[in-house]
Amino acid sequence: MRHSLDVRNQVCEAYLLKGSCQPCSHKFSQRVDGNRNKRFIVSWFDEFGNLLEYSITKDATYCLYCYLFLSGRSERGHDSFVTEGFTNRRKKERLREHVGDHCNWEMYL
Repeated sequence: MRHSLDVRNQVCEAYLLKGSCQPCSHKFSQRVDGNRNKRFIVSWFDEFGNLLEYSITKDATYCLYCYLFLSGRSERGHDSFVTEGFTNRRKKERLREHVGDHCNWEMYL
């Protein structure tokens, strides 16, 4: 059992050393969002720091810290930041709320 924990820790460390995937120069595709076409907002990388990751293939944003440290429990809306990907460009407040939840480290225990 200890071996699997050591491997997990090594994987987490490698991800953190590599840093989150933030392809700033990528030409982000547009999605229909309500009655408008929206694309990922690159300035969110600066605003939310290295906890944001972006998947070019899924055109979605993820939370690197939740991916690495959330213990498999589905917390209020966190699935969209870990497994499904966050794609709602109009709901920046959801992203702010999620980032604010990182102040509550109990969810990672």
